[in-house]
Amino acid sequence: MEELLRMQQQQQQKQRKPPVEEPVYQPQPAQRAGLEIWRRNQNPQLIQEVTETVGQHSGDILRPAMQRATRVAINEKSSPEDVTRWLQEKGFSPRVIDLLDGQDGANLFSLSKLHLQQACGRDEGGYLYSQLLVQKKRSGFRTHTGDELKAILNHRRTHVELSNEAAADEPVFTINPIL
Repeated sequence: MEELLRMQQQQQQKQRKPPVEEPVYQPQPAQRAGLEIWRRNQNPQLIQEVTETVGQHSGDILRPAMQRATRVAINEKSSPEDVTRWLQEKGFSPRVIDLLDGQDGANLFSLSKLHLQQACGRDEGGYLYSQLLVQKKRSGFRTHTGDELKAILNHRRTHVELSNEAAADEPVFTINPIL
């Protein structure tokens, strides 16, 4: 009887099909042309095509053409021609270049973000302002700091307190009465 049961179990096991294993996602990184490609067992043709395509041109297919760093820099002493060349090299629109034609570095550095956005448009004006900040930093352009302004104010305050008059080198503003 036991032998009969054992034989039936063996026959049942033979008749049973082995369980079908579904393909399981098993990441297998492949390094090629600076990219990491995860392979899936389901689509080897796609992986082969991608690795061949990317490998042919050292990955240039995936990278947009980038402009190299500009060689033209401006500072507060730049001429209008330097400013125009810098704007062109930075890729500003012809409208903005025409708008700022004749401006030297000092005039350009003195413009506020709001003025640039009003004149050039929100996007291009903001971009121009950020590029000008970079140029100011590179050229060592300085504005008065809070400490410097406080020192000037204190100097003027002591002068006024001592003489009860404005300093001689300060401009005097007068208000003309309406007749």
